[in-house]
Amino acid sequence: RVAEWGKRIVFYSLITLPFYHSTTSLWGQGITERDAGNFGVVLGVPTGLTMDFQVDSNDRIFGDIGAWSDDLAINVGWMRRFPGLVRPRDKRLSLDSYLGAAVLQRFDKKNRFGFGPVLAEELHIEDSPFAFFLRFIPVIRLVPSIGYEISAVLGATFSF
Repeated sequence: RVAEWGKRIVFYSLITLPFYHSTTSLWGQGITERDAGNFGVVLGVPTGLTMDFQVDSNDRIFGDIGAWSDDLAINVGWMRRFPGLVRPRDKRLSLDSYLGAAVLQRFDKKNRFGFGPVLAEELHIEDSPFAFFLRFIPVIRLVPSIGYEISAVLGATFSF
């Protein structure tokens, strides 16, 4: 069973390599290293690690991997930023809204696969490499049966 998970992780890694290649061109677009990507932790579905990369000034790709109730969970998606929809009173804070799409895979006794829209809010603190976010994904499950579920995570990331 662990070998099967390992094969799937390698498969998902190979899928994300083209996204990594596209982010290496960010520096040619004048995007600083600090804005290129984030690495952090997530609590929710799944509880584990998260990483995202900026594709251009408004688009990001993300991946979450972790556990949830004795299964391995992977979320991969794209988000488009809509800055300034909500403005915090404290000028040192900024809140960005995101809308996108994601695919979700759960590996357990009944492997589950689905997709759904991504709704997210990310809080940035001025002159800090840390950010905090809430990501909500209403999932349309396709495998093993058609259904509906909710994926929500609360996370903290470090910019690199």
